Amino acid sequence: MHPQLHLLHLGSAKLLLVLLFASYLGEGLFIHEAPSGAHASLIPCAPPRTAILPPSAPPPPNTYVFTANGNFQYEVNSMVNPTLTLTRGITYTLDLTAITDEHPFVINNQPVFPFAPYILDPSYGQLVTFTPTAAMPNTIHYHCTVHYGSMSGTINLVNCPGDLNANGAVNTADFGIFVNAFGNACTGCTSDLNNDGQVNTADFGLFVNSFGTAC
Repeated sequence: MHPQLHLLHLGSAKLLLVLLFASYLGEGLFIHEAPSGAHASLIPCAPPRTAILPPSAPPPPNTYVFTANGNFQYEVNSMVNPTLTLTRGITYTLDLTAITDEHPFVINNQPVFPFAPYILDPSYGQLVTFTPTAAMPNTIHYHCTVHYGSMSGTINLVNCPGDLNANGAVNTADFGIFVNAFGNACTGCTSDLNNDGQVNTADFGLFVNSFGTAC
């Protein structure tokens, strides 16, 4: 059973979003007249004959190719020492095949020094899989154990897209949070799934693509 969504606090854009989402789920909605003094609400009813399907979101990239340039810097997918954003529970491939033993790669929670304890032990010359977990801090760091003054970067860890309340599942509770944020400008808010500073239809497509998943 889906929780009731009160209409009196929804603008027209948010109401349209609710109706579109319900159509995607294959459920119709009708407006239920509440008793005097109560809020009007949305109640599920019979499935509609057709459903409007939002565009599918492209899958996120999950491979990072590391090389070392002549300035003793890491290049990751052709970017110099970039900040990476990884999703907890997703397995990534770190392609270190071009990295030699001159530039051992490690991940830890220290922004400057490549010292233990390691989150990822020193590695080079191979493919390495890395799966961020809920136990890891929100910000971790990668380094060369030799040239860490110039070969290092930040890794930001986030929850899976759409899991706005971080409970490990993308469900109707997350949709309620998304509806409340829809149409707003924000920086770094969880509902801005594509990180463009706006919660809009592009984010809705990403949310629908993740709806019903566990992470």
